[in-house]
Amino acid sequence: MVVCEGKTGILEVNGPHHTADADHERARLFKQHGIAVVEHFTASECHDMPDDVVERFLRLLRLNG
Repeated sequence: MVVCEGKTGILEVNGPHHTADADHERARLFKQHGIAVVEHFTASECHDMPDDVVERFLRLLRLNG
């Protein structure tokens, strides 16, 4: 969970055994509680390009949160 400039979003890190089925249900639950931004990034993206991941997530959060 990330809070920036009064907006809240979820940044999920997906590992190698990730499946999307549970993601959709979890995202719906977050949205029911007012969290509109739920973004998924691979573990390798987060490891290899952490600054880029954070920048992309915060941009989306500012626009849509």
